[in-house]
Amino acid sequence: MDARLQSELSTLRNKIGLLADAIRGLREEMRELGKAMKVSSELLFNVRKVEEVSGMDEANKYLGLGWKLLKVIAVKIDVKMGDVAVYCLGWCFRNEDPKYPEQ
Repeated sequence: MDARLQSELSTLRNKIGLLADAIRGLREEMRELGKAMKVSSELLFNVRKVEEVSGMDEANKYLGLGWKLLKVIAVKIDVKMGDVAVYCLGWCFRNEDPKYPEQ
């Protein structure tokens, strides 16, 4: 085999190795995504009460009481103010009434 062909073959082997590594990485990411989706669907199945609050401080109060963050939505209230974050929170404890932050 001539040197040019050996060089091309070596380059091809390197590319195949890199592709195999990338596929292994994707498989791991897919496994992790599958786990996250399972947790997410189990969480949504257990939601008993949903509240929407604006402001990170208010959302953190709910999270501190055991509420779970379901989604964050950007809402445009005013052109000058820009977007405001609205936090969608879920209470997932079946045997407890929802706890609310003190006003």
